[in-house]
Amino acid sequence: MQAPLPNWADRSVWTVLDTAFQGGANLLGTWQNWLNDPQHPRMLHYVAFVEEADLPDWFDLADNYYHDPQLERLASALAEQCMGVQHGFHRI
Repeated sequence: MQAPLPNWADRSVWTVLDTAFQGGANLLGTWQNWLNDPQHPRMLHYVAFVEEADLPDWFDLADNYYHDPQLERLASALAEQCMGVQHGFHRI
């Protein structure tokens, strides 16, 4: 899933507030756009409110993006950071 490019050119920091985590699809699309855009801000803050039902199966997350090598790599990195995450606030 490719998220639309935000208007972040000439910004040093960009913050996203995600209230519909969708199993990580929104985060991965935003992260991919940030990496691919040569005018991306130096820092990307991504804040997500996640219901337990929206948590992906971290073991299988990368498999969902096998068709896109970059998303698969990002999904693997996200899964590695989030494995074993419990309720509460987390910074990764």
